[in-house]
This record gives sequence, structure tokens and C-alpha cells, in this order.
Amino acid sequence: AVIEPRHAPIAGEFGWSLPMGGHPIPLAQLNPLLSQAGINWVKYPLWFTEKNSNEILNHFLDFSEQLGIEGIKVVGLLNDPPEDLREQFGSPKSLSALEIFGAKATVWYPSLEFVISQLAGQVRWWQLGSDTDTSFSTESDSVNKLAKIKKELDRAAGDINLGIGWDCRNALPTETADKKLPLRFLALSSQQPLSQQELGAYLDAGNDLHQKRWVSLQPLSKSSYSITVRAEDLVKRMIAAKIHGADAVFCPDPFDANRGLMNEDGTPGEMFLPWRTTALELGGAKFLGSMMLSHGSQNLVFARANDAVMIVWNDKPVEELLYFGEDAKQVDLWGRARKLEKRDNAHVIHVDSMPVFVVGLNKLIARWQMDLSIAQERMPSITGRPQANAFRVKNPFPCEAVGTATIVAPREWIVEPERISFRLAAGEVLQQPISIVFPDTALSGRHTMHVNFEINADKFYKFSVLRHIEMGLGDVRIEVATRLNSENKLEVEQRFVNATDQMVNFRCELFAPDRRRLMDQILDQGHGQNVFVYRLENGKDLLGKTLWLRATEIDGPRMLNYRFPVKVGTSDKQ
Repeated sequence: AVIEPRHAPIAGEFGWSLPMGGHPIPLAQLNPLLSQAGINWVKYPLWFTEKNSNEILNHFLDFSEQLGIEGIKVVGLLNDPPEDLREQFGSPKSLSALEIFGAKATVWYPSLEFVISQLAGQVRWWQLGSDTDTSFSTESDSVNKLAKIKKELDRAAGDINLGIGWDCRNALPTETADKKLPLRFLALSSQQPLSQQELGAYLDAGNDLHQKRWVSLQPLSKSSYSITVRAEDLVKRMIAAKIHGADAVFCPDPFDANRGLMNEDGTPGEMFLPWRTTALELGGAKFLGSMMLSHGSQNLVFARANDAVMIVWNDKPVEELLYFGEDAKQVDLWGRARKLEKRDNAHVIHVDSMPVFVVGLNKLIARWQMDLSIAQERMPSITGRPQANAFRVKNPFPCEAVGTATIVAPREWIVEPERISFRLAAGEVLQQPISIVFPDTALSGRHTMHVNFEINADKFYKFSVLRHIEMGLGDVRIEVATRLNSENKLEVEQRFVNATDQMVNFRCELFAPDRRRLMDQILDQGHGQNVFVYRLENGKDLLGKTLWLRATEIDGPRMLNYRFPVKVGTSDKQ
């Protein structure tokens, strides 16, 4: 893997679990890898006997000291008991945490007392079992058993931070005033990976939990999915865990041959770089929200102390234009960066289904763009008369911001005032009233309005922010479908929907190129639907052409305009 050397951000959430310890990479050689993996946490097996402790302790103390320099915390995994303890259970190949710690403390505590007391200065977090060991999550008396286990372990090193694995198929534990869970964290995992939506919903359900929620995320199977599907899925689940409040996000076994980040021989696997790029760009960052982009690309914006980053994707290839700041770059999941092209005071980002990062965003400009709000995003379909609206924006700069805002509305709309001058102190809010007049030809539905800013703050900025205004409240609307009948007539089905309890009356007119106008009247239409079909001769001649349907309220102010292309066999909902 070709990488630019970078260290993980301070206080990041991402980590690796190493249930096999120094395999396949020996302990002494792990540090260079871990320091470049974008992580701030490492789970490592720490259970050994006093008689073979000197060499193990010396190696581990050197290892943990180097990790500490890199800002990486160690979590002690109590998942691999010494052989003499296994013998007391009949020497099975594997023992669950519940089997081991569910036994009397006299069985397991003596071998752990030495380990925990010796490492108390270096390791403050301990986990019973590996990430995939969720045996305690099905134990009916887990609270009492865990309370006794923690009390014993606290004897060795004071009040330790203890956690267990928890199966996401089970509801998160609940606590009462007299029944507190004696744990500091739960390592959440699932045998079948949760989707990003399922993971988000599961984490949201545990927002009131007192314990930290550490999520284990395993990539999809290499043998079942392509590299692009696996990369996209992994990154989106990492993001979902962050947005929905996970306190840490771990890869449960990076060296797993089929679902890991590395290969079995210790070389980088296909998912190493997507994991690393995401962890480096998002670790320790706070989720701010999303920006409105012209082609509707999904995006999420995160910020740290001095910069911000956006991750963005779209179902189809598009170019999005927005001003991001002079230091912004586009970075793909494999860490390849390219400078952003500039066009009309905006940057161009190339977006498709594979998420990309825009790094080096100007955080203050991003906040300004995200904070701008329109008081009424839906306005009545009333034409020819002024309607009141307003926009609001807060100055995020730590200094005064002086400038102008110019509103660029759709053609023939009349906006007053069109140009606004402002002087805002740090943190001050601009609440600007405006009025909008829709022309008689204004189309119902969503329209884009730009607000162009020129600002002098810490320096001069020039950028545009777009917002949508919906013409029509949705209380009265028309749905249109077109089709050819057996007589080669074009049938235009007009479905008039009244979602209110008020009686309405509308005159409807259909205009087709080089054809006479067709009309319909809707009288005393209550809540519900009215369906009418217009028929035009020689329908094939109209295929691909644009028709205009206008509905004017009788003795009322509303006017609904729809323009739609003729598509046979499809429906256009307006």
C-alpha cells in the first residue's frame, strides 16, 4: 500500500482488536503498522502467568509505551486464559467469558491478580472475552454476576473500566435505580453485519445508556462481494456509527482472511486503505449536518478544531459546484487526493456512488452555508401578489462580517429586496424579511433560489448558497399520467387531489403544441380525488413534446402550473 504518512487525530474513536495478539505480526513490529492505521484504540490479549511474565511484561511495556506516544490507548482482552486455568475446565479449545468468569472467583482470580496489578499504570480498560464473545448478553442474572466479577477485579487495581461483548440481536440492557450494570462499556457486535440503517436505529435506541457503546464493524465477505461494494458498505457503516453516537468503532479482527483489513501474512488487504482514509478524516470530528447541493448528492459534514471535511456520494455521476475554501481537496477512499477545479467562484467535485471526501473545508464558510435558512420553504400557489418570507443566517466568524447578499430567484419571480447589505458582529444573526411575487406562468413544485454572498471577515469571501422553495403547500395538487390508446389518441389522465376538508373549485386547461386548448372544470371538490382524461388525436406526434396543464381557482387566488414531457406508459406526479 502506498500511503502518505499520517498519524491519527487526537481523541479519535477508531480502533483495532487483535484477538490473536502478536500474530501474524510480532509485537515488536506492530507499532509501525498501528501508528499508520488511523486508530486511537487497540484491544490486545493480556492474560499470562507470573512464572513466564518477565519477558512478556518487558515486551508489552515497550509496546504500550510506543502506542502511548502515538496517542493509542490499550484495552486488555481477557479472552485467552493460561493453560493451567484451562485444565480446570477440561482443557477445551475455546472457553466463553461466561464459562470462565461464571465460575467461582477462586478459579480465575489468582491468575489475573498479577496481570492486572502489574499493568494498572498502562491499561485502564479491560474486556471479558473477545469482541465476538457475547455470552453474557443472554445470561439472565448477568447484572449480579458482573457486579461480583468487577468487585474481585477491582481488588487488583482499584476501580477498573470493565466491559463485555454484547450481541446486537438482543435489546440493550436496561437499568433501574436498584439494578445498575457494573460496566463502563459494551462491545456491540453482530454475527450478520447490520446495515447502516439498522446500526443507526440500534444505537439510537441506546442513547440513554450510561455505558459507552463500542461498535465492532467487520467488512463484508471477500468471497461474496466485490471490492467496491465492500469498501462502500464499510465506510458507510463507519460513518453511521459516528453519527449515531458510538463512543468507539473497532475492526474485530483486521487479519481475518475473508473479512479483515489485512491479509493473513500481515500485508495490507483491500479494505485497509478505505478504513484508514475514513478513520483519518473523521476520527475525533464532530458531525455538523449536511449541505444542500444542486444535484441532490447525499453528504455529511464533520468538523474538528481547525478544519472541516465532507463525505459525499450520489446514485449517478454528477458534478457538484460549491465554494469549499482555498485549501480544499478531493480524496477517494484509497487516499488519492486531487486539487479541486474552480468554476464561477465555486469548486467542482466529481461525485458518483462511491463516497469521496472533500477535505480542508473552510469550517466557518461551511457553517455559514449550512446555517442559512428560509422561513417558509413552502409557499401558497398564489400569483401576481407579494407574499412575505424571510431568510436567516448567523455570523460564525470570531470577528465582524461586513458584506452583501444578492438573491437570484427563478426567472420572472420578483423578489424584494434583491440585494441586502449587512454588518454582523461575531455570533450576530441576520433576520432579513423579503417578499416574493410569483408570475402567472410560475410552475408548481420545487424551485431553486441562490443567495450570493460577498463578505469581508478575516479576509474576503465570495460564494453562493442554494435553497429550495416549494410553490404549493401540497394541500391541493395534480398528478399526471400519459398513455396511447388503441386508436392512437394520447390520453392525459389528470388526477386532482384535495388534501383539505374545504370545498374547492378549479378551471383546468391543457395546452399542447399546435393543438386547440382542452378544458375541464372541478366543482365543489371535497377531500379526495377527481380523475379526468383528456384525449388528443394523433398521439404519436406528441411523444417527447412538452404539455402545459394549468388549474386556476375559481373566485380564488391559487394557480397550479405543470409542464411535463409526454412519456407513454409512465406517470408524472406534480
